[in-house]
Formats: sequence, C-alpha cells, structure tokens
Amino acid sequence: MASKRNKNICRRIRLQEIYGRGMQSVNEVPLHCFDKESEIISEENMMLLHDLSLYEPSDGWSYLKLLLGRLQKNILKILLGTVEENSDESLKRKSETLIDTLCDFGLIEGLLDIMVLDLFQVRKLCMSGQQFDSSRSLLCPPEHIEEAKTIVQTVHTCMQMSRMTFHHLRWRHKLLEALFSLLAQSEFQVFIYASCVLEEIFTGSDYEPVKLENVAGLPDLIDRLDGPEQQAHFYHAICAFISDSDFVSSNNTTLEKHDEWLIRRCRNVVDGNQEFLLRHPRFLELICEAAGHELTNMRRSRELVVDILMQTLQIRDQPDLLSLIQRHLSGAEGAGLIYNMTLYKEKAFRADLFHVLTLLLTGKYRNEVQEKLVQCGFFTKLPSVAQSIVWEDLNKEILTQSSPSDDCNPDTFVRIQYLRLIHSIADNHSNRYHLLSISEFENLTAIAARKHLPLPDDLKSFDKSLLYSGEKGILTSILDRLKIEPATSLVRFWITRALEAFLRGTPCLLSQAFLIERKMIEDSVELLIAHKPKHEMIVQGVFDFLSTIMKFNLEGFQRFESVLDCSAKVIFLLDQVESHLVDSNMFIRCIVLTSHYFAKNKASCPDVQAGWESRLLKHFSQRTQLTKVAAELIKLLTVPTLSQENVSCLNTCLLILIFAHQDQEIHEYLAALSEMADGEFLLTNLRSLLKFWKGHYTLYNKDMDRSNLETSTGVKFEEWIEVVEELLNNDNQSNCAIGHYLMKIAHTKSMSRSLRMIT
Repeated sequence: MASKRNKNICRRIRLQEIYGRGMQSVNEVPLHCFDKESEIISEENMMLLHDLSLYEPSDGWSYLKLLLGRLQKNILKILLGTVEENSDESLKRKSETLIDTLCDFGLIEGLLDIMVLDLFQVRKLCMSGQQFDSSRSLLCPPEHIEEAKTIVQTVHTCMQMSRMTFHHLRWRHKLLEALFSLLAQSEFQVFIYASCVLEEIFTGSDYEPVKLENVAGLPDLIDRLDGPEQQAHFYHAICAFISDSDFVSSNNTTLEKHDEWLIRRCRNVVDGNQEFLLRHPRFLELICEAAGHELTNMRRSRELVVDILMQTLQIRDQPDLLSLIQRHLSGAEGAGLIYNMTLYKEKAFRADLFHVLTLLLTGKYRNEVQEKLVQCGFFTKLPSVAQSIVWEDLNKEILTQSSPSDDCNPDTFVRIQYLRLIHSIADNHSNRYHLLSISEFENLTAIAARKHLPLPDDLKSFDKSLLYSGEKGILTSILDRLKIEPATSLVRFWITRALEAFLRGTPCLLSQAFLIERKMIEDSVELLIAHKPKHEMIVQGVFDFLSTIMKFNLEGFQRFESVLDCSAKVIFLLDQVESHLVDSNMFIRCIVLTSHYFAKNKASCPDVQAGWESRLLKHFSQRTQLTKVAAELIKLLTVPTLSQENVSCLNTCLLILIFAHQDQEIHEYLAALSEMADGEFLLTNLRSLLKFWKGHYTLYNKDMDRSNLETSTGVKFEEWIEVVEELLNNDNQSNCAIGHYLMKIAHTKSMSRSLRMIT
C-alpha cells in the first residue's frame, strides 16, 4: 500500500504557473482523471474538486459553505452509494478509480485542513496573534458542526474505500485535537464519524503511538463527555494510544523483532499515555461507572415508547394493532426490536470499556488501577453487568446480519473482552479474591479449615464486606458458563484462561482446592479424551488450565488418574500430549515440576510415601522420555520463529535441563541428544536458542517475565541463568557445555572422512 500523501493536482498546476515548478505537462495527470464514464468525474464535479482544492480563506465563509453543500449533495451521495454496492467486483474497481481521483486532488488532506483551519477557526486565531490555551481543546462553533460532519463523513468514506493508508496524519496534532473535540459533540452524530477517522489513522500502523500530552485539551474533553455514546467512541479511539498491540502485531510478531522494539524504548510512549490519562482525577472513575452500569431501566423505556406510540397513533382501541406493536417493540421474551438494538449497542460499548481496563491492568500502573477498581466498588457491580449484558443472547437474526462467523459476532466479542478483563484482574494479584461472593469466600475459608490448608497471606487481612453480596460471584458464574459452552466455542478457551489466571503465580493449594471440589479436573480430562470436534485453541486452553490446578497437588493428580480408568484412555491422552507439544508443553512442565517436588518432599506426601504411583508422573520422570521431549521441543523452535506463543516450549526444555543439572545428570542428557540422528542440529539450535534466551530475559524491562518464571516454577532466576551460562560455556572441555558435544561430533565426522579416504 502507498502511504505517502499524493500531491494536489490543482496546486501543482498553480505552482507551475506562479513559480515555474510543479506539474510540467498534462501527461503527469493520471489517466483516471479523464474517465468520462465515471459519474463523479462529471464536468460539474471536476469543477467542485478544483474549487475545493484551491479554496482560500479570502473566498469567504458563504462560498465555503456553498462548496461543502455541493460536496454533500454530489460527491458524498455517490460515495455512500458506491460503498453499499461495493460487493460487485466491477463496481469495486470503479470505486477504487473514483477514490484515486479524489486523492489526486488532495481531497482528504484538503478537507481536513479546511476543517481545522476554518471551521475550528485556527487560521483566524493564528492571524490575530492569540496564543492557544493548552488546557482547553479546540472547539467547533455550533453553526459549523453540520459542515464538520460533512467533512469527516466524506473523509471516512474515502478512507474506507482507498487503497492508501493515512498514518502520516497522526503527526498533525491540531487535527487530532479537532477530531477528539468532535467526540464531545452530539449534534448530527458527528462524533461517530470523527471516531471512525481516528481509527483509520491509527489502526494497523507500524509507527510508535502518539504522545497524548501533545494533543492539547484532552483532560478538558474528558470532562465534556456527558453522553454514553460519546464516551463509547472516545474510549474506542483511545485504545490505539495506550496499547502497543497494533505496532507489535504489524511488524514485530517474533520475539527477536519485539525485543528490538523494546530496546528502542517505544513502550515508554504507551506507559506515558497511560500515566497521562490516569492523572485525570475522574478518568478511571468514569470508566468504572460506565462499565458497571446496569440496564435496569431498559424494560421501562420500552414500555414508555409503546405508550407514546399508542398516544401518537391513537390506536388504544385497536387491540390487534396494539398487540403487534407491543410484540415487536417490547418483546416480552427479549425478542423485541428496541431491546435488541439497545443490547447490541451496549455490548459494543462494554467491550470497548473492558478493553481499555484490560490495557491499563496489563500496563506499568497496574497496581494503581487494581486499587481504584476496589475503591469504585467495581467488582460488586460486575456480576449484574455480566448477567444482563455479557451473557445475554442477542436475537439470532441480528447476529446473522452482524457477522456470519460465531467468533466475530457481538455476543462472542463482548464475552472475550470480558473474560480477558477477568484474566487481567486475577493474574498474579490479590484482587483475584474479589471475583468471589461473600458466601463463596466463606466456603473458601471452610475448605481451608476442613483440609488443614494454610490461608494465603492475601486472605489473612482480607475485608470480605467489599465482596459481592449475591449468591454467585464472577468466578462461579463463568464456571457455570463453562459447563454449557460447546467444545467448538472460542469463548470456552477464554473461560479456561480466566480460571487459569485465578491460579497463576506461586501455587496455592487452597485456590486449587476451591476449583478441584467443583470437578474441574474431571471435566477437563473428559474433554481432552472425548472423540469430538474442538476449537483449535481449546486443547491448549485445557492443558494450560490443568497445569495450574494440578501443580504440586497430589489430589489433583489422583482425580486426573481416576478419569483414565482404562489403558485406551491413557494411550489416547499421552498421544494428545506428545502430538501437540506447543499446546501441552505447560502441562508437561507441570508434570516435571510435580514429579521433582514429590521426589524431594516425600515426607509431606503420605500417599506417595505409602506407594501410590501416578502413571503420568512415572511416564514423564524417565530420563529417556524427558530427553525425547526436550529433543522434540528443540525441533519446534528457531530464533527467527520464537514468539510469545511458543517461547514457553523453550522454557520447558530448559527446565528439564535445570533439574538434570540439579541431579548432576545434565551431561547424560546432552550426550543422549548428541547421539540422536540429528544430534548436531539439535545441539546447534539449542545453543542459538539459549543465547537468544539469555539476551531476552536479561533486558532491563523484563522484570515481570523473570518474576513469572520464578513464581511459576519455584526456581530462582539466578539458577536459570547459571545453567544457561554453563551450557553456553566456551570451555569445550566441560561435559556440561553444549560445545563439548559439538566438538565430539565434529571430531567423529573428521575421523569418518579420514577412514573413507584411506579405504
């Protein structure tokens, strides 16, 4: 895609006339500008494009208003009609030619300049010598709002249809200020198109995010967002400024490229933008209020609309017509038009709010945000929101029209954003217990007393009065939902991710017991061994969840084994584990960790002491099997293909070698790898991977990743580094160094060549 701004044809001609530089001949005019078959390139419209391209403030406001009126009547009308018919291939080509022509006339940049300089009166302020107040956002006078709407709607429609990108507009701070200002305007629904233009400018860009502090008046704008629809579009637009996901996903999908980006310190811009927003005294409070608001008055509103219609149409004495209106508008069982339209909009709005909160909860100021959520009573509001909006189903006809794919429809989208939010709240933070109701919290402490389990430090001074007072808290409600979600549902994967987050960090036997007693292990294993279709991500989600609920937990392994009541099930499960190593590597890591833990702590495990044996633990505690797993994991990876999704495979492989090092057997593992048919490749690749691993995990801003390695495995990061350095030791005489075995392989090859030459 072209990304550079096209030069305005008319201005290039004018430059040639005045200064002798610009367009040299008519041959430089693109051929599509002479396409007589195009409706938009009529003589009248070409003159309009010419006049807009060369508009000067001296032409006067009346003249500009006339031009924008003609723009709306002639060109915008044609554009909107082309968008509606764009499914036809010939019409699509025609529309692309049409947009190319508009871009050649500099229409997009020209219209935006007119909006900022003339409608927002920036030109007038500059000419008068007035200073801009950085604490106030630009304001469009009320009498110019309709013209501003015409401009942003035309620009958005052009952007939608164009093959160009418009990321260069992100550096026009006054333009951004003007677009954000329009988000607070409710007249003519101009905020909708302003939000769409912002999204087109920022989505999919591989540039750094823009610093919000350079967009003057944003705090003032936040105070002026008084309607839920304006708030919704503002929060949707702001996501691009507080997330690095677009930048990372567009150009930096591998860890290698992502690390290069981190070193360039682009993440600091995102952190700075989050800090800028959080400094506003009510920013987070407003989000919590909007996200936690119930739809309690929806039915009352529908009844009011029906009553007004009856009065207006004077049909109170026509029972059949009255019944028809009540059925379609009210919808006693949630099938009504108003109900579904309102629910549809609320789902989109809440999804954006959940996304903003998730970004803040995974950012640098996570702890401040977590604390504010408690202060705002957010956790006590969330269960009602989940019940009335998140898990409430839209009418199937609306879903079919909105998206043919189950993974993209509004129901699925809001549920995934909600579950990502729950994951961010629970992940390695004491606020995970705010996902329980008061009665569930009491049940948790009762389990601790009954099973003689220690209370985690987070619970010893926990104020349960801050919890939800209803019967089922957030965690239990998603557990109930898991029971009915089909195996083909992407939502099921995100539910298991949220449950996994509740258990992540330093293993807690009490939290594990809370879910174990709800038969989560049995249900998960049954799903794994069931011969039925599953969503491609479900297997990974189930393995990851099992890895957290079973780690160091004897009862967890006993329950797991109880489901595998015949050899066929055991064989099928092991095949699932070994044939899906990227998906199952965390589960293998859990088995390796637990096997090592039980071997070192037999005194605290009476059942192990008494001779109880797990087939799973036994299978993956054999050196030959562990060597095989390590080899298969090494084959899956190369430095250029390492990503956030598969780096855990490298960590699992390394953990196997760390325990081998603890048992003074690492030389035997390396020797076994070197003796395999592809031993040279395995060791060479492992050495490259470990060199990258060392650089990656020792980056200055990888504190969280290093901490996660320690808390999830119980192995200090110093030991990880110690083993890596020993493996990478340049002293090839050390039998713990990879180079020692590569030297042996090279020597063996050399001897073989010599023997062949002799014979």
